[in-house]
Amino acid sequence: MEDKIKSNKIKVNKSDYKAILKISLLIIIPTIIIYVAVISFITKTQIETSIKLIVAEQEQRANTINFIIKDIYNESVKDLLIIKNSDEMSSFLNNPNEFTKTEVEQMFYRFASTKKNFDQIRILNLSGKEIVRINNSSSSPVIVDSEELQDKSDNDYFIKAVNLPINNYYISDMDLNSENGVIEIPHKPIVRFATPLFNDDGKLQGVLIINYLGLDFIHILDEQFKDIEYDFIYHCLVNRDGYYLNNEDESKTFSFMYEDKEQFSFFETHPDLEEEFTTNDHGSVQKNDIVYFYKKIIPTIDILSENNEQHFWIFISKFNVSSLPILNEQLLFYLSAVDIAVLLILCVLIGYIVSVVYFRNKDREQLTLTTKIAENTNDAILITESDTKIIFVNKSFEEITGYTADEVIGLKTNYFKSGLHSPSFYSQMWDDIQNKGHWSGEVWDRKKDGLFYPKLLNIYSIKTKYSDKVDKYIGIYSDLTRIKETEANLNKLKNYNIETDLPNETLLKKLVDLSVMNNHNKPFGLFSFSVMNFNEVTFSSFGVEPNIILNDFINDIHTLISKEDFVAQISKNTFAIGLISYNSKKEVKSFCDKFFELNRKFSQKMNNNFFFEIKAGVSIYPDDDITSEGLLKSANIALEAVKESKTLKVLFSSPKIKEKVSKELKMNLLLRKAIENNELDVNYQPQVDSINGKIKGAEALMRWNSKELGSVSPFFFIPVAEKNGYIIELGYWLIERVFDDYNKIKDKLPSNFKISINVSTIQFQDPDLVDKFVSLSEKYNVNLENFEIEITESVLVSNVEIVNEQFQKFKKLGLSIALDDFGTGFSSLSYLKNLDIDKLKIDRTFIKDYPTLDNGGIAKLIVNIANEFNLTVITEGAENKEQVDYLKSVGCTFIQGYYFSKPLCFVDFDNYIDKNK
Repeated sequence: MEDKIKSNKIKVNKSDYKAILKISLLIIIPTIIIYVAVISFITKTQIETSIKLIVAEQEQRANTINFIIKDIYNESVKDLLIIKNSDEMSSFLNNPNEFTKTEVEQMFYRFASTKKNFDQIRILNLSGKEIVRINNSSSSPVIVDSEELQDKSDNDYFIKAVNLPINNYYISDMDLNSENGVIEIPHKPIVRFATPLFNDDGKLQGVLIINYLGLDFIHILDEQFKDIEYDFIYHCLVNRDGYYLNNEDESKTFSFMYEDKEQFSFFETHPDLEEEFTTNDHGSVQKNDIVYFYKKIIPTIDILSENNEQHFWIFISKFNVSSLPILNEQLLFYLSAVDIAVLLILCVLIGYIVSVVYFRNKDREQLTLTTKIAENTNDAILITESDTKIIFVNKSFEEITGYTADEVIGLKTNYFKSGLHSPSFYSQMWDDIQNKGHWSGEVWDRKKDGLFYPKLLNIYSIKTKYSDKVDKYIGIYSDLTRIKETEANLNKLKNYNIETDLPNETLLKKLVDLSVMNNHNKPFGLFSFSVMNFNEVTFSSFGVEPNIILNDFINDIHTLISKEDFVAQISKNTFAIGLISYNSKKEVKSFCDKFFELNRKFSQKMNNNFFFEIKAGVSIYPDDDITSEGLLKSANIALEAVKESKTLKVLFSSPKIKEKVSKELKMNLLLRKAIENNELDVNYQPQVDSINGKIKGAEALMRWNSKELGSVSPFFFIPVAEKNGYIIELGYWLIERVFDDYNKIKDKLPSNFKISINVSTIQFQDPDLVDKFVSLSEKYNVNLENFEIEITESVLVSNVEIVNEQFQKFKKLGLSIALDDFGTGFSSLSYLKNLDIDKLKIDRTFIKDYPTLDNGGIAKLIVNIANEFNLTVITEGAENKEQVDYLKSVGCTFIQGYYFSKPLCFVDFDNYIDKNK
């Protein structure tokens, strides 16, 4: 066949070249016009895009600066509280003498040693006189002698801080530090964090002040811009009045501090920008060729209430549009040297393409001859252009593949790839074709019905004499399916699930790896999902084989995906879908919506006899990983995370989720050693009769101070313990510790004093719980009538009769039952009616915003409900006198909250009892 085609030679005449030149000019001239117009438009668009990108980069850097500064402020306030609430400070405020003062000085010294950015830590008395002060020098902190202490009564920060109510703060704007009325040299930008100091009797004793060295903020700004890509961008930091706090010209910074120097303000030189910069949070403005970006930085916004004075700074950057690098590259009509070169190449290319097309048309006779030969052979034959687009197939091809000629004409041969061969296989094949003009070998391709089949393929390249370049390819092959049937059966057993005929995890990884190899960094998704109620569906399939139902569902899934996608079965109830044709996260999200809608419709199709409860996790290549192992692991991590959610159905993998799982794993490992390492403790928050102010009970609260993680909030470690079943052991530790503590102080307590112990839903269901209470009470010789079990509403979701039976067992022992967080979860009046509980505990949610944002109506309603059911009621979270007075007015006199006391360690709790019993 190849010899017959080559013998049909084509003659080239001068008239052919004249025709080619004429056609080429008719195309080239309008092409040049269009090209210049398009390049001009693109360049203008690029200028606009460059401006947007630079502004976006400035915004990102400004947001980073804002975040870091706010974090520093938050940490400084935390440090202020640590110092304020320290034992040394408490002793000094309640009993000021030389010993307690020395203790405070030493504590300040230790604190300043670790906080190099704290320039000073001071205590001012009510007259504004410094009574304790630490200066943080470059080498080590220095305790200032009493004769060197200064009077700061005229300073604004003292005047404002000393008039603050308890538990409030004052934070100054940044200015230069002065000593004895003289600005310190070298300059020290300072931000002052201050809070009033009260003794245990609530009497104001003075003001605690931390001088934070503001050079840290300046360094943060400079650090963000030291490696900036564009050196033509100017940036500065000003205060709310526009005076410079940071400027490339250092003589302009903090000029407002000097009465005898020229004062520089950004708004004096840019008055038209002042209103916008001070009114809005951030934005950009273009004035002629100058583009300005501004961002308001309010570091105290998360710390101070709206009633407190909020200082803010403004970050400003600007640049001249004419300085953009893109404008330095144009030569003519926005065309660069590269654009002109491309235009010349394009003209040459047009001439070449015209020549190729012209001679291809002359080659029709040779193609006709090849077609006649191909029609008379029993092997499958296809003929392609040089770009491998199919122009002819014979009847044998149609019979073997299942495609008709009309369906494949115009397609490229790679359309039929099975994906079972590596790119290097095809690379070697084409090298042989180009170098030798022929290739022969075994290839696996895909039929119309999606089945893979083997074939013995011969490929020939056909060249035209006049150009010696490949003009056509001819493929001739025979089907090897029967020979490979035995191998296929073995392959199926190895790589497929027998019951569902889906690829198993082994083949899934191969398919994902092939997709990674063939996609050339093109994104795709891996959708892993679990049928959460698989066993329930299996047992309630109403006589229909579960596998038939599952296969019907899988068939419906195939209607959502294309032929290059695939569904695999990882385990009995876990599956994965390779979304190779979904090439963006947005497209994958769209698939998720369609998938869950399909699940809903499938239930309807099955007459709503059952519903697949499905949770799914998704990973994206290459964002989450570039290997099949990593992508499957990322998807499964997201799947495990979404299983914990009551509302979410699908979750995309992210570094945050992976970090959360890693942290939970680490926390779980450390938590299991917490008891052994003596890291757990119990705090007690008093429960007070607000009528007489006397303590009537307390709630026991577990605390974990990890040697590796530091202080860990119960908000984090309790859910981890519940998830991993360790909550039962922690719960028993808590009960035993509380009994032990109570035994030490029971002789000083009234007979009706009760300590509340929280019992989790999981521990409540432990069959050994009642016996454990009995054995521990005997061990520590305590009366269970002095203890109360606090349960949350999640316990009540179980069978009411079973819950009541458990309640009765507790009450027979003398324990009382309190319902915690009433009104925040599954609350139902039927619970109050049917369950034998003694007390309702109103959650702090219903009182914390009284009276500013909440009228207390819900709290009042719950009190009335409790009265109707003859239940005792207590409110937690009361923090001020207004809230306490309101609760008393509506009939709730038992209160737990910071107004009376924060949670106390056992020693402090013992002292509190002595003062308030």
